[in-house]
Amino acid sequence: MLFSCVIWKIPVSCINGYLKGERNVMMLNGIERKSRGFTLIELLVVVAIIALLLAILLPSLRMVKEVARRVVCSSKLKEFGAALRIYSQDYRDKVVPNSSSNGREFPEGITSSYTPWWAYVVGSDDVDPDFLKAVNHGKLYSLRYLEEPELFYCPTAFLTLENVAPKYKPDYYFRNIKKYMPPRKSGGWGGPVGDVRCRSGYMYWTWERTSFLELANKPMVIDSLHRIGHMKGGKPYALNAVFGDGHVRTTLLTSSPDLQIGIDASGWTTWGTSYNRTVKALKALRP
Repeated sequence: MLFSCVIWKIPVSCINGYLKGERNVMMLNGIERKSRGFTLIELLVVVAIIALLLAILLPSLRMVKEVARRVVCSSKLKEFGAALRIYSQDYRDKVVPNSSSNGREFPEGITSSYTPWWAYVVGSDDVDPDFLKAVNHGKLYSLRYLEEPELFYCPTAFLTLENVAPKYKPDYYFRNIKKYMPPRKSGGWGGPVGDVRCRSGYMYWTWERTSFLELANKPMVIDSLHRIGHMKGGKPYALNAVFGDGHVRTTLLTSSPDLQIGIDASGWTTWGTSYNRTVKALKALRP
């Protein structure tokens, strides 16, 4: 009763003034809240920081991806090493012979007249117009020592050839084997009109030998020597190879003067243009 009397005795003008003041404070607070948003300068600073972080991190992320692809490549080559060893055990220590582009084999070993780019061919229908004959390391697939077509292609090679001339795109060199091995000509396995060969992303080299036992310290299945796939900072960086004893070695191009000559900035080489240049480059791959 006393409280209500006290309230009743407060002048109405005071109550109205109090309520009006509350509204003013609320409006002021509203203005203050609106003024707390980002200014243009603050937004630009945030964008600049994000751009700087991306510039620092993206090269590292790309390098991590390339290292991962190099590991996958090494894993594939180990499969080749095991398959070559099993083949030699089944065929009295013989090595899978190198072949020419028309499928002709060199059972007594290749010679200096051997054309290096033949070492990438895994199937040819020069002999039979309707059927591709497995040659070189393609025999490991046709004889079921290797059962996954993807093993014949370095994961980095797909990326390095995406933007070059159509003749050298992955559909031509590196993906033909995925459809058929050996593919039938009517299957449409890619390549320019009239081309009758299927290629791998790896080259196969027997070093003028016929016995597998003589190749323990020699690279046998190697990353492409025509175009270096493994890059670092946009520059040619490394080659993977499996040796006859089954171990895989990554060789940095900076490790040997012989591997630094004949490579342009995009990774194309002159090594595959002659037998002697190919052998010189391969000898630089130490076990």
